[in-house]
Amino acid sequence: MGRTEDSAEGIGDGGGGGTSRRRRRRSNDGKTGTRSRRDDVDVVRLSWCESAAAVTTVIMAARAAGGMMSSRDASLGVLAMWIVSLAWKTLFIGLRMDENTPPPDRMVLLFAKLFFSVVRWGARSAVFAPVWTFKAVFVGVAHRAVDRGWDESIVEEATGVTSDVRDAVSNKDYEDFASAIANDEGEWDVIASGSVGCCTYRMLRGISPEDERMMKRGLAKYRTEVLARGVPVEILFNAQVDLLGRQEWDATTLHPTCIEREDPNSLNKPFTAQDVVYWRLQYPRLMAPRDYLVARRMWRDAANDMATCICRDALSSRSAVAAKNKLQSAMRSRAVDVRSMYSAIMVGKNAEVNGSQYVSIYYEDPGVPPRLAHMAAAKNLDSYMATFDRELRRRVAANDRMKDYDAIPAPPDTHHVTSTSSFRTGRTSVPHSDDEGDVSRTASPDLGARAEATDLHFAPTNASREYRFSGRGGLGKRQRIRRKISKVLKLLSELADPTTASRGERSTEDDSFGSDTTGDRQRVRVSKWKWVRRVAVGAIVFVGRGKQ
Repeated sequence: MGRTEDSAEGIGDGGGGGTSRRRRRRSNDGKTGTRSRRDDVDVVRLSWCESAAAVTTVIMAARAAGGMMSSRDASLGVLAMWIVSLAWKTLFIGLRMDENTPPPDRMVLLFAKLFFSVVRWGARSAVFAPVWTFKAVFVGVAHRAVDRGWDESIVEEATGVTSDVRDAVSNKDYEDFASAIANDEGEWDVIASGSVGCCTYRMLRGISPEDERMMKRGLAKYRTEVLARGVPVEILFNAQVDLLGRQEWDATTLHPTCIEREDPNSLNKPFTAQDVVYWRLQYPRLMAPRDYLVARRMWRDAANDMATCICRDALSSRSAVAAKNKLQSAMRSRAVDVRSMYSAIMVGKNAEVNGSQYVSIYYEDPGVPPRLAHMAAAKNLDSYMATFDRELRRRVAANDRMKDYDAIPAPPDTHHVTSTSSFRTGRTSVPHSDDEGDVSRTASPDLGARAEATDLHFAPTNASREYRFSGRGGLGKRQRIRRKISKVLKLLSELADPTTASRGERSTEDDSFGSDTTGDRQRVRVSKWKWVRRVAVGAIVFVGRGKQ
């Protein structure tokens, strides 16, 4: 009824006047819509501005077309009107970015937001920069105090090895490790390999049933093999076991400390080259560092110029754990203790490269999934070996010999080991091609020309898989990409010239020695036409979808 009365009043007033229009804005309940009138006024005002701007733009365009105004002046006029419009909206209407905001206004808002973000970041940095600087200086001073003061005092105090640490690594461990290296025990799969400077290396992971059971318990097992040209055995062994010097070149090793050690000049007990060491390993960001408390023991075979070091975690030793807790309290920080840690390295000479080589077997429980640990180790191996190569070159140039190297005791008589004078996995061979994995190799090729000996790397072991990267089909990502590219190029060459056989076919024909080459060519031709049909069908389907 209210809407009918309003209409009647409008007709009675002649349908004109502002009164009738205002009355039409009444709602069904008879209340006046004041907010609607305010919004209508804003819309009318904005529409009037836009209309004036459009008319002005048309006039300037006409004057520019008639030669009475330059195009530059017309463009500046349009830009000035746009700026005035933005200022008017900002002051009287309010500029908001929503789905109705035009793109120019949106760009201005984004730049304004970016500007204020930069200003806010600069003000925050100016306020907190002194705090961050003071914190960094304090941490550096505290770490240097721990490294210089606490380490020296605890080394001077701990001159003996307790009985529980003395039994952590025994002669039986040496016999088992030497037998595993000499007899090439275990099953391994290569996860990373490379060559940098004087070092040629590869890393393998255990794939035997026992290793799979260890992975279910969280233990990641590795095997590392390094061939160092021109590096003596003593220097390579010292670079591996010198933890106090390791922090000079390895940024991830923090606070290496010798907690308990034997004195080689002591006459009270026979020297067994045992000690207990602690260090902290810096993990990637968002991960807590790891603390290692390790009991070590060393052997040296002077007759064969070999040295061995075996490590086990010493968390069962009360004295070692007490010293570790003391160090952690001095650093005012704690980390994750690594348990079930085992590491064994054997370093020996290699006459073929006039240098040395070492093989290590390593496993631990780092607190992360083993497959993730394998991936991280393979990813960081190249950068680590590049740093290790620089350290080896520095030690060779400085002739940095190991202290008390001659005092290391001889290994026990191992009746299980047939020959410990050479590493079965340390054999060298000419490099394989990128097509490795297609053809099985029963043995490693012999070293031929002298030029081939300058680029040596480890050959496949008898009890491991063939030398190939892990991945689908035993190939790494780079090798799979190369193989796909070669297949595409071969297909294109066959399509371009069907009468010409590829190089792979020629080599097959040359090596066949009277085989059925006609049948081979027929199979290649059938494969070629199969790919032609596939390409044609794919093109037809693509064109059909485009028409739809």
